[in-house]
Amino acid sequence: MRSLTALLTAPLLTAALLASCGAGPATPAAGTPTTTPTTAPTTAPASLTVRLETLAVTGALNVPGTLRVNGRGPADLTVTARDVQGAPVSVTLNASGGDTLIGVTGTAAARGPVTLSVQAGAARASVTLPLLRASAAPITGGTYQAGGAVPWQGGVLLRAVANAGADARHALMVSAGAAVTALPFPVTGLDTITGHAVAPDGSVWVAVRGATAAGSELIRRAPDGTLTRVPAGTTETLSSLGVTPDGRVWAVVYGQARLLSAAPDGTRGELPLGSVPDALTVGADGALLLTRRGDSPAVLRVDP
Repeated sequence: MRSLTALLTAPLLTAALLASCGAGPATPAAGTPTTTPTTAPTTAPASLTVRLETLAVTGALNVPGTLRVNGRGPADLTVTARDVQGAPVSVTLNASGGDTLIGVTGTAAARGPVTLSVQAGAARASVTLPLLRASAAPITGGTYQAGGAVPWQGGVLLRAVANAGADARHALMVSAGAAVTALPFPVTGLDTITGHAVAPDGSVWVAVRGATAAGSELIRRAPDGTLTRVPAGTTETLSSLGVTPDGRVWAVVYGQARLLSAAPDGTRGELPLGSVPDALTVGADGALLLTRRGDSPAVLRVDP
């Protein structure tokens, strides 16, 4: 019979050899906490907040556009800009408190929009900036101050302020392309053009404040230059002209609770309102839209 010592020695030697060779996982002692290996957390790149502040304009105005990058200094940023043709556009970076202002200046040959790529480390942002173009058509003859403007024949039709000089008060100015020319009306002396509007057929209506007993009037200039004069029957100032789709012009009569109208054939009409209006326009659907003053101010709509 084998001795007790021999029976215990063999298993102990086997366990020792296995432990020294690294064979088999070690079994933690009862009650010992275990841990699971984890991967180091990754941090998402911080975002960039880029806000448009002013639009860029080339040509006659030559105004740089600006964008603000919140919470980033100029040294943190890399910015590139290209126009719609792929040509590079000049940019500047300037500190503004804790932010950066990006200035964008287009050349005469640049075409918008401009695409800016803004990068700060791993954070990126792409911004599209409109690039406007401006041209200037000089108005000759000295100082000129416009009192109103409406589109006409691809350009703009200007009316001078009521206290302008006689030459400016008696005509409208037409800007088409690089030229500005006068559009004359039969207005003389102290009479003054106080309002103007364009009809759907291209006719031009003006309101004239008369300085004589004849009073004020509405004058229509047809596309062929034919003039139609419609006495207003009042010496009060006519203003805020609007033309409905039928070619009829409507005007506010200063201090009176009515609208005055005139048809292309010279027929005069009026619309009693019961209260004094202040401003008038014509909606896209041909309705008259006007404001009413007094204790119950409102916007009134008169459908055709």
